[in-house]
Amino acid sequence: MPFDVILIIVILGILFGALLYFGKSAGISLIFSLPIAGFVYNIFPYTDNLLAYGKTPAESEWLKVALLVILIILSYLIIRRAVSVVFSWSSLGRATEATVLSLIITGLLVTYLASFINPDIVTEYFPVLKQLLTIPNILFWWFVGSMLALFFILNK
Repeated sequence: MPFDVILIIVILGILFGALLYFGKSAGISLIFSLPIAGFVYNIFPYTDNLLAYGKTPAESEWLKVALLVILIILSYLIIRRAVSVVFSWSSLGRATEATVLSLIITGLLVTYLASFINPDIVTEYFPVLKQLLTIPNILFWWFVGSMLALFFILNK
């Protein structure tokens, strides 16, 4: 089994457990923090200075991902304070909503992070993600799909 498939399964499991523990508002906050972090990353004035610390292209890519993850965490912490949503009271409803949210967030997060990495590194280390990123406008469609799923999950 390729490494990227194992990584996706691990992320999915961690998110499912975290959603059951922290609640639906944590997942919704994470979905909305991704585009905000990407916007801040694109206008961040010191990106070139930070990436200069990477001695190889791979190190520069990991620094880029680290900066994006830090920005995602910061925007998540801010948005989390403003979002207040609770899961369904039934166990089955709670598990279903956590499953759907974890699938959405995993797909969106993996696609989002992979779109920031150099395509040569994605091709070398993550063959399944390479096939995913060949779909035109995949990040846009993941985000639109996430918003539609949120519409149906939150429509209660």
